[in-house]
Amino acid sequence: MKNNRIPPGPSGHWLLGSLKEYKNNILEFFLDSADEYGDLVKIRLGPRSAYLVRNASLVERVLKTKSKIYSKNTPGLKRVKEALKNGLLTTWGDEWKRQRRISQQAFRKNKIEAFATDFLTSAEKTRQVWSLKLKESNTVDITESMMRNTLQSAVTTMFSDSVGNETKEIIGDFGVLNEVANLRIPRVFNWPLWFPTIENIRYSRANKNLHSILGTLIKKRRESGDKFEDLLGLLMNAKDEETGSSFTDEELRYQLLTVLMGGVDTSANTLAFAFHQLAKYPEEVEKLRKEANDAFDEKGVSFEALEKLDYTKMFVNEVFRLFPPVPIFGRVALEEDEWSGFKIPKGMLLITSPFVVQRNPEYWPDPEHFNPERHLPALWKKRPTFSFFPYSGGPRICIGMGYAQIQLPLTIAYLVRYFDFYPVNEEIKLRPSITLGTEKPIHLRLVKRKM
Repeated sequence: MKNNRIPPGPSGHWLLGSLKEYKNNILEFFLDSADEYGDLVKIRLGPRSAYLVRNASLVERVLKTKSKIYSKNTPGLKRVKEALKNGLLTTWGDEWKRQRRISQQAFRKNKIEAFATDFLTSAEKTRQVWSLKLKESNTVDITESMMRNTLQSAVTTMFSDSVGNETKEIIGDFGVLNEVANLRIPRVFNWPLWFPTIENIRYSRANKNLHSILGTLIKKRRESGDKFEDLLGLLMNAKDEETGSSFTDEELRYQLLTVLMGGVDTSANTLAFAFHQLAKYPEEVEKLRKEANDAFDEKGVSFEALEKLDYTKMFVNEVFRLFPPVPIFGRVALEEDEWSGFKIPKGMLLITSPFVVQRNPEYWPDPEHFNPERHLPALWKKRPTFSFFPYSGGPRICIGMGYAQIQLPLTIAYLVRYFDFYPVNEEIKLRPSITLGTEKPIHLRLVKRKM
């Protein structure tokens, strides 16, 4: 006999369900619902129901062990597809497998390690900018600084020195796309992009111009015949190991845009959250600074220093735990399933949220407390694998994970040597969308250290 048990959850309004709570503060609503109802919660969002997951074993089931019956083709993904079209992030099935096999050639560890110099160069530019700003004011917009830092790194790692005047245009157009996409994704209703609202016009112009720039850069690279070990060069030369096929110029545009949309905002926000935590917990600054000084003094300012930054990597993981770059991953059940006595109907939307799972006190005691030592290797063995999944997991784990694992600790370690960080206003209000950011930019007071 089939089990037809339905998970408990808030009843909400008779017609709208919990749509009001969802719109007001989605993440707090998810946390409160999980705390009250448990590891699988039924949520009504207007006419549609969804299941919120807080259990690591079920997350693993959805994202990994039974990922074939849980599709990424959710309403949210359809809105992302407006910007990214048919890139790696927005395709599925055989086409996604082909794109993944080709893209993996460019993101192999031995390839992306070479980008460490670019990350450190961007960090040095940030240091210079901060030093100049401190002559006028001791308050710095960390959110804007980290967005500029990661955008500069992305452009450099994608195009080496082959992009010049286009850099400003790429950064400007991307900013518009990112801004509008983050507004559209969480909305219950959006005007179709063809409808001439001011927002849609800005978006369409930026999208058209960015595709034009990327197309021109690809064409120039093809015509020149020059060999570059940047991401564009690696993606152009990559081939599917099964079929021998490579990306068309159109597919290359989508992949480059995916790298920008998927990597820049997430890294920038993570770095902003990281420096905010350093301002809140000055004792962490001293730990990171000592480690950075030892690492860079011994290895020089290079990729090799990364192997000495063990505590910095734990610090980054704790930032990821509390502020996961993508706070919500949605999946749709393609067929009926069952977990722990609960029926999961075909067509049900499952919300697997790192923000919720990574605050589950069963895995993370005193979950709101910031403590990098949670991530000591010995403690990892005591927790389920999917109690921590900031890069998602399973077949669709973030392809840029290795890129971020080099960029983030190196950037933090480099800058913490030169500045002390103090809060201007410790309270921040989170803004969940495609990525996790803040409602207002994070400002910190910086003091330049004597070296």
